[in-house]
Amino acid sequence: MAPKLSYQQSLYHRRFEKIMKQLNDSQRAAVEQIEGPVMTIAGPGTGKTHILAARIGQILLQTDSRPYNILCLTFTDAGVQAMRQRLLEFIGPEAYRIHIYTFHSFCNKVILENPDNFGQKNWQLATELEQIDFARQLLDGLEPDHPLRRSRRQPYRYEGQLLRLFQLMKTEGWTLELVQEKIEDYLDYIKEDKKYRYQRNGSNYKKGDLKLKAYQEEKERMQRLLSAAALFEEYEFLMEEASCYDYADMILWVLRAFLDPEQEELLLRYQEQYLYILVDEFQDTNGAQNQILMQLIGFWEQPNIFIVGDDDQSIFEFQGARVKNLIDFFERYQNGLSLVMLQDNYRSSQEILDASKALIDHNELRIISLLEALELDKKLRARRPFKQGEEIELELQQYPTAFEEEVAIVEKIKQLQAEKQNLAEVAIIYARHRQSQDLIRLLEQAEIPYQTKRQINILEESLIKNFLLLLEYLALEFEQPYSGEEYLYELLHFQFIPILASDRRKLVNYMVRENRRRYLAKEKEPLAWRDLLQMAPDLTELRLIAPEKIRALVEFFDEATGWSVNEPLSRLMELLFNRSGLLQYASEAAEKDWYLGLLNTFFDFVRRESERKEELNLWGLLELIQRMKDNQLRLPMTHSRYAEDGVQLLTAHASKGLEFQYVFMLHCLDGTWGPNSRRSIKKFKLPDNLSQAHAVLDQEEASRRLFYVAMTRSRAYLRISYHANDSQGKSCKRLSFVDDLMIDAELEEQQVQLPASTLQQYRHQFLQYLPERLPQELLVDPATIAAQLEDFRLSVTALNAYLNCPLSFYFQRVLRLPASQSVEALYGQAVHEALEELLRQGQNNARLRLPSLPAFVSLFEERLEMKRLLFSQRAYEEALDLGLKYLKRYYEQRQERFGQELDKKILLEQSFYGTQYKGVPLTGNIDKLVQVEKGSSLWHIVDYKTGKLEEKRFRKPHKRNPLGGNYYRQLVFYALLLESSRQIEGRAISAEIDYISPNEAGHFPEKEMDIHAEDLANMGELVQEVYAKIKRHEFAEGCQKKDCKWCNFVQHQQIPSSFRDEEVEALDD
Repeated sequence: MAPKLSYQQSLYHRRFEKIMKQLNDSQRAAVEQIEGPVMTIAGPGTGKTHILAARIGQILLQTDSRPYNILCLTFTDAGVQAMRQRLLEFIGPEAYRIHIYTFHSFCNKVILENPDNFGQKNWQLATELEQIDFARQLLDGLEPDHPLRRSRRQPYRYEGQLLRLFQLMKTEGWTLELVQEKIEDYLDYIKEDKKYRYQRNGSNYKKGDLKLKAYQEEKERMQRLLSAAALFEEYEFLMEEASCYDYADMILWVLRAFLDPEQEELLLRYQEQYLYILVDEFQDTNGAQNQILMQLIGFWEQPNIFIVGDDDQSIFEFQGARVKNLIDFFERYQNGLSLVMLQDNYRSSQEILDASKALIDHNELRIISLLEALELDKKLRARRPFKQGEEIELELQQYPTAFEEEVAIVEKIKQLQAEKQNLAEVAIIYARHRQSQDLIRLLEQAEIPYQTKRQINILEESLIKNFLLLLEYLALEFEQPYSGEEYLYELLHFQFIPILASDRRKLVNYMVRENRRRYLAKEKEPLAWRDLLQMAPDLTELRLIAPEKIRALVEFFDEATGWSVNEPLSRLMELLFNRSGLLQYASEAAEKDWYLGLLNTFFDFVRRESERKEELNLWGLLELIQRMKDNQLRLPMTHSRYAEDGVQLLTAHASKGLEFQYVFMLHCLDGTWGPNSRRSIKKFKLPDNLSQAHAVLDQEEASRRLFYVAMTRSRAYLRISYHANDSQGKSCKRLSFVDDLMIDAELEEQQVQLPASTLQQYRHQFLQYLPERLPQELLVDPATIAAQLEDFRLSVTALNAYLNCPLSFYFQRVLRLPASQSVEALYGQAVHEALEELLRQGQNNARLRLPSLPAFVSLFEERLEMKRLLFSQRAYEEALDLGLKYLKRYYEQRQERFGQELDKKILLEQSFYGTQYKGVPLTGNIDKLVQVEKGSSLWHIVDYKTGKLEEKRFRKPHKRNPLGGNYYRQLVFYALLLESSRQIEGRAISAEIDYISPNEAGHFPEKEMDIHAEDLANMGELVQEVYAKIKRHEFAEGCQKKDCKWCNFVQHQQIPSSFRDEEVEALDD
């Protein structure tokens, strides 16, 4: 006799019976077949979560099993929550007792429940930086002839590929023995593959002969892979020694324990407990997860296992492997397997379903193709009743530009808003978050609420970058007073530093005038910002409004310098947040939630790192963050913007599992949605028999599946749009999937042109949205600027600085902000000076002979030693090693040429000061002038560079770049300087950049160009134009490039680590 149900239980029982009656035939088959293996293919909108929950309810209703006898595995925490919520609706509080886990949380549960099997693993999650360190330790320990150490110039060339391989070996459950076996089989197989056999007779081979070169190259790739896989065990040892793990280790530990015959009772215990197992999104299981599942159900010939998924919605990597998991499952249990296809769709219109089917039918890696004999049908049937007046539409639209495409979407949403439609039912779906930036501006202008969530790197956010600059300043000032001088100007402009804007401008004006006075008076030391801040409150001539704020800032700097060494790191952060004014600023800002989130994330990071390394101090923290930047590692935070009833902005990946009444698919171009849009990540080549067959095909099909997922989010209205031209007027390539839809789904393209008045209105608002280029508070008064430029002479560095960004010229040449030289510039100077002295000694030699190679090397060592205090110890050693390695080979390649030049006339380090071109005063310094022939007045200009050859720097002016490359301008400017000068008779007919860094072939390039009258005339016009703009004080407009440090400083207070200009350094070396 069944136990009597309580009133609440009876209520849920009746509700569940009602739900069961509402199931269609296929859903009922999936739910009621609770015994034996069941595989359900559930397309989008067919009720996958619904049947999973219903099946659990059916098991509890029809069997004696308890909730803890049921295990449901899914892939995300969100999936766990969705399943639990649906179960609560179906069966009530009993849902809390069902074991629903992600694979990772299940493995964590097994580890925690069995400390005797796994030991007390009080380990820490390895950071990305620690994993890189482990990989470098492995590479450092290899012999010079090891396949992974053959590149001496890049000893860590394979570190990224190595870590990706190790992660793959963990997630797929591969062993070294398996990799070796697959490689051997693969190499045997390709010997007979047509690709590796000649298909016709040739002069040195016959039809059917092995292509030895191609085969040998592939064999070397496989040897490199095997050599890398052989390091996996040592990598795991390093992780264990450091008590570190990653998330994949949790699954691997449990898998190894389940496979260990000596721990057989562990697996048996879980096999006995879980009588029914359900797996959601089975197509996404990786190799290790699939092996754990097979172990759990391996006790029975016909286990009670229910898997559900859709191979067409697998939007992650290695789909070839994932489809294989489905096929293997089918073949393993096919004799007793129930196969259910869910084809009734309760979401989308038939038009959308048919179009999406026409698209996905182009994929070959599908279960219906690989199980062709079963004649499976995945055509979806629309079953949702549509309301009267519901807008059902499938549109394909082309716009002239991205701006017009985005404006059209905003206009449509405004129409929906006017019709009182719920904007939470509107989604704009894109492939990458960066596609939404301008669209967000347009939505904000139109006052349309929106919601978005994305992962950001807080180290790239201006608030955190500014705080890091404050930390760097304090660290430098503690080590040596005044060594952080170059940072003070930027620090004064941070919004959280409580100095009035008017007072700050007075300080800048005073600084510029005072240093001008000292320069004219030939005083040695300019006024330092630190000294000005100390004395400013007492300078009555400044007429400061709030001198007490400046006095308080000076006291803060003094106190904080002491805190940096005396306080624990977490306490130091707390003090700096509070006493700098940063926390108050963040709390009172309009975006306070965002700013406080940034500060909390950074503080949590510091606290975690302090717990990991108790000895961590300010200097260690700054080094850690710099290493993260050097290795392009992120400090992630989820940036969420929520607006009730707001439009949803999300990536196609994030849209999976969601549905909307209106869907807009944005920027459907090959470069954004297509396989070519994916970042090229270097990986070791894998043999085709190691889970990754059809890698190229798989990449294209993965992109198509992603597009399919985005399309099937829509219930009724779907607009697919793209634009014909980019912002530069260059034509864009339409996504090939759009072509598929036009042909196979007979979707007609609409070419849309918005009214000019609409576009003009949006453009006007869009330009108003942009911040002012140079706020008035950053400008010193015109008289001071004029005084600074009174004796200004145009050099090529000043010319290029202005052309690159007028703001950079203003900060560098007018305000003359202090900036330290980079390590690269210091190294380049030492090389230049050594070369100059080498040739000068050759000139002074009675027989015109160059000094010996050892003498040249000694010259470099002497010049570098003179600059040693400007280097860190590590940077000095690296610069010395680099110079010794390069200069020997450079000397050997240039010795003959230099000897020939000494027989002619050469002029070294020629400085031009009193030169004018049509009223424009010019100045400059040419590394070397070589007489073309003895007694000739024709010259060849030589400039040395220690960087790498880049052809774009030498390009002549053309339509897309009317100014030409930087080095082209530099060499032509030098020719104009020489021709306009009275110091040296003659003119330059050619010029070159002599590189002191080798190319890939080990050769030191000499990039030459001829100088023509047309080049000189164009340069003359450019010189006059730029000089006139400088004298008119035209600095307010920056270059508007997104990566420009000067524009970012003005607009967003984004502060670089230094205000030095690498382009200028590249010209000056």
